[in-house]
Amino acid sequence: MFYEENGEIYPAIISSEFYEMNKEVIIQQIEEIKKKRQSDNPHTSNGFYISQKKSLLFLYDLFGNDDKRYGKKLIEPAFSHNAIPMKISDIEEIHKYIYDIYEFGKIILNEKERSMKDLQFQTLYLAYIKNKYNRKVYKISSEFYDLSQGTKILKNTKKLFVINTSLRKYLPIFYLREKETLERLFPIKTKYELDEEKENLNYNIMSQNVVDSIINLLVNKINNRINFDSQEFLKEYIY
Repeated sequence: MFYEENGEIYPAIISSEFYEMNKEVIIQQIEEIKKKRQSDNPHTSNGFYISQKKSLLFLYDLFGNDDKRYGKKLIEPAFSHNAIPMKISDIEEIHKYIYDIYEFGKIILNEKERSMKDLQFQTLYLAYIKNKYNRKVYKISSEFYDLSQGTKILKNTKKLFVINTSLRKYLPIFYLREKETLERLFPIKTKYELDEEKENLNYNIMSQNVVDSIINLLVNKINNRINFDSQEFLKEYIY
């Protein structure tokens, strides 16, 4: 999902399809969606698509309309339901734009629940990176598999596959099966992957440091309290 350019690592933009989109069409699409039942519920598919289209309208505020773009329409990469690698610097940049420019930016960035004012970040990020850097978009052929279908993945693996979960509860055997499947499909780690044993060691060391720090704080607090109580007792005794 990444590629290297001049020594720097970039997220690769992959898509099931992509197309050019102008502002008027996006506005029309939003109006059509709003006519459907439950369109004002952010947790429905309609609510999702409205936030997706609003994300593209927000990009027009960043990149300018078609006239300012010399007739070049906004590129919207459609995405499969797959994980998208992101650069922290780009996320911070988009976050700042949302906070400073988007009409409801200050509200949505502090909300704990989804609302109809939200932007759809996956779409926003993909289209932002594509239009800002003019990154190449690669079409993909992908398959979706439920968590319980580990053995099926081995037989039918495409260039990209997605392991997804439904609302049901899974037995431990399903997780074990998926782990074994992934280890068989990808036995060699890339140079960008973390060393699990090393990370666990660092985590344990960090956890121990945290515990030691807490104990030291408690000991100091107890000592301070003892010293304070002792001084108060001596004052009372002397006077």
